[in-house]
Amino acid sequence: MPSENNLRQALEDVRAAYRLLYAYQRRTLDTISLVIDQFPDRTFYQWSNLLCDMPPARGKTPFGRWTWDFMPLYNTSFLFTKGGDASNYPQQGDWLLEVKLETDSGHAEFWGRRTEPSIADLGDVADTKSALSLIVWKCVETFPKNSNWYNDVWYAHPWPSMDVIEAGNAAVVADGKIHSFQVDTLLEELEDRASVIRFTSAAKATFASTLDMDLA
Repeated sequence: MPSENNLRQALEDVRAAYRLLYAYQRRTLDTISLVIDQFPDRTFYQWSNLLCDMPPARGKTPFGRWTWDFMPLYNTSFLFTKGGDASNYPQQGDWLLEVKLETDSGHAEFWGRRTEPSIADLGDVADTKSALSLIVWKCVETFPKNSNWYNDVWYAHPWPSMDVIEAGNAAVVADGKIHSFQVDTLLEELEDRASVIRFTSAAKATFASTLDMDLA
């Protein structure tokens, strides 16, 4: 049976881990809040865990799930539509703004796994990068009314490829109905408020030139 000293040490270890996780998630949410503040004409739409499944609802058993399901802010996308857009389907001139958080590129080994990866599978932290991306999905042709941004645009189509980004051309998907572009930065570059605003301003200027749209 564990001694009282062992239990106290275990509790201290848990608290130390929680402090780090809390600090990371607080910094993440504050950074993304500052990013979206630079886009005043927007409405929150949905958010999604990119690494695995979303945490289960309160009426569903959490047992048998991957532990990673309960860490959704580790790799996440936050989606916003044009402000005041009451419809759920993309119409010409509408847009979807995605703020994508990609924490720890070591997760590349996770994709397609049928068994839960261990934390040890992430490799050396010195060999990985973490990034924040802004992606705009611009609707250039109205979709049918039974369509929606999540299923028919965001979930159904890939992010712009590196070739597209490097060429500075918009990606075209959904039979030409959607043009999209992506701007990336390393999280380590977003060290303070000024750097976040500089990145966001530069991204808006890029979207203006590649997608011919004003997100001011």
